[in-house]
Amino acid sequence: MPPARSPRFVACCALAASAALLLSSCGSDNKFPTHPVSGRVLVKGQALADVMIALHPLDEAKYKSERPVAYTDKEGNFKLTTYSHGDGAPEGEYKLTVMMRPNDGEGGDQPTSKKKIDWKYARPNTTPLKATVKPGDNVLETVNVN
Repeated sequence: MPPARSPRFVACCALAASAALLLSSCGSDNKFPTHPVSGRVLVKGQALADVMIALHPLDEAKYKSERPVAYTDKEGNFKLTTYSHGDGAPEGEYKLTVMMRPNDGEGGDQPTSKKKIDWKYARPNTTPLKATVKPGDNVLETVNVN
């Protein structure tokens, strides 16, 4: 019987699979137009570097492999990437997830991450966070997770 996997490990695997799909679609002509998206994430009121933001489209039938992602800088700022660095995201409605970047030695459970960001923000089916991307520049409201 295989060992049980933690929710964080499963989420990281899903994100890795999304990244692989993203990279495999880079040479494709089936790209959707993207629009610049930036924002800021605070964790318990503090800016942290290496917080991962991902958008999960509500219209999954249309956006099968597009999962815009970004990592925060030390001030908590980010710019989303879908196909190439900083290009933004396709127009649409999204669930927004927030999680800590895996650190060496934390493995799949990431105990320090659990203490910093509530798990509900790391999963598309439980996050209360939403984002809308419209044509043109998009600056999302500051997100404060705890």
